[in-house]
Amino acid sequence: MNRWNVLQYLAAARRAEAAADWSTAERHYALAAAAAPTNSAALAGRARALNKLGRPREVVALLERPAADPAAGAPVRAEFGLACGALGNMPSAARALAGALAKDPSRHDLRVPLGDAWVALGRAADAIRVFAEASRHLPASFEIERGLAFAHAMIAASEPAVAHFRAALRLRPDALCAESLGTLLRTLGRFDEATRAYEQALALNPASAEAIAGVADIMESRGAKAEARDQLDVAIRAGRSGPPISLVFARLHARSDRRSEAVAMLRRDLAAPLPPLQRATLLFSLGALLEEDGNHDEAFAAYSAANDLYPKTFDARAHVRLADDLIGTFTPARVASLSNAGSPSDRPVFILGMMRSGTSLVEQMLAAHPRVTALGELDDINTLAHALPQRLRTPARYPSAAAGLTPDLVGVLAAEHLRALESRADPARADRITDKMPANYLHVGLIACLFPRATIIHCTRDPMDTCFSCYATQFSAAHPYTNSLALMAIAYRQYVRLMEHWRTILGVRMLDVSYEKLVADPEAGARAVVEFCGLPWDPVCLRFHESRRVVTTASIDQVRRPVYDSSIGRAARFERHLGALRAGLEST
Repeated sequence: MNRWNVLQYLAAARRAEAAADWSTAERHYALAAAAAPTNSAALAGRARALNKLGRPREVVALLERPAADPAAGAPVRAEFGLACGALGNMPSAARALAGALAKDPSRHDLRVPLGDAWVALGRAADAIRVFAEASRHLPASFEIERGLAFAHAMIAASEPAVAHFRAALRLRPDALCAESLGTLLRTLGRFDEATRAYEQALALNPASAEAIAGVADIMESRGAKAEARDQLDVAIRAGRSGPPISLVFARLHARSDRRSEAVAMLRRDLAAPLPPLQRATLLFSLGALLEEDGNHDEAFAAYSAANDLYPKTFDARAHVRLADDLIGTFTPARVASLSNAGSPSDRPVFILGMMRSGTSLVEQMLAAHPRVTALGELDDINTLAHALPQRLRTPARYPSAAAGLTPDLVGVLAAEHLRALESRADPARADRITDKMPANYLHVGLIACLFPRATIIHCTRDPMDTCFSCYATQFSAAHPYTNSLALMAIAYRQYVRLMEHWRTILGVRMLDVSYEKLVADPEAGARAVVEFCGLPWDPVCLRFHESRRVVTTASIDQVRRPVYDSSIGRAARFERHLGALRAGLEST
């Protein structure tokens, strides 16, 4: 067949394509490709038509070898990537789509599917970058806003994620976005808004497992555990099922005689294909139930499988450099020169330490006090710290940028932060205002500059128990070291370095609260905390578990029960699996 016939087939295919007659286009592209097997336009055109016809498996079979050729052009890579994405093969989709964009950066239409692939792979920062680039070149769309919402939510429950979900829903009513917004708002403790979002999801999809489970979860978070169980039972009897329902059911029945039902529900869900992060969530929950049953080897296997599903993004060397920079920046001389300019207020109470060290228990005890407002986990100090380069107009990053702090700016920052705290506090309970952000252990030097009279409560726990508990808990992408026992040990050693610096070198006034001692003698521990905060003792602090206060952290179950000691020595039950952790903690 001569070249003229190939050109005729291509021309006919393009006319059909312009008319969106994809069957005819595919037939003519196939004829052109048969006549000229090396013609990339015919190959890519046929693949494009097959993708439009919803036949991605044929596209993969057609392009798998051509797309692997380093010389493959953007059209071939693009169609292969789109087909892989349609089939759920996100690693191949991301590689091919990124390769197509590298070959042809003008293919802005590929940015959204590439962003979706990064979201599916848990690579939130890459997804945000790609979706942001798409928003600069493409009209506002539901797909871009949805992608940005899911990517931001993957990093943290944050206002940007809320804003993008709301923007997506303004562009198109969508049950998945509505239920995801509800879950995000629930995580932020904004329960009334979350309920409205769940109601929107259920109006769009009455079978929404996420919304059904979310409503029950809100009931539990408000302390209405029996009502939450009833809510789920009604849904289950109506035939509703799915991972969200199984997860809330598992948490509600972790210590009931229906725990075996919860295990069966989780195993059933895990038998189906699932996105990696949802599978991880189910595995963490299954691990907790198996641990409760005393099946420690099976529980560890579940925890390990869950953590293995996360991308390994923690840069241990960079984390060590961060600790070095914090120690080098916040020296006694610098803090002494700035602290006099800080706020004289003694209202702020910072409860910090490594995660899973008892910070929620201490906060809940204080929250019961009639002169304390507990604001939960606030990202304010971290946000302030990382905004310093902009405030100081310096290219240096935090913490090095803090070397440029002046007394005047310290005074301004402290006043701004205090106003933000007071605006969220209950005026009748604002003698002390707590910020229970464990990771503020990174910022004690900055806190000492801003609030030299602040109360700092440092929660401690056995290192092995702390680290293993982190490993067995699902955290956001902001804490990637928790997905590896070896990396967890590195992060813990840097935490110890920093706390020793703040205490011994800076001489910061803080109260160390041992989780083990607090559990052994709750009244003595609670009295010490209340006294350190400069408040009179009130026995209501020991009845913290009766509070209906909103709790959204991983420790929700603990603060809804009287003090218990079953978590002490937790790691010892898994000792045979924790050699890497112990070796890492003992390393110098």
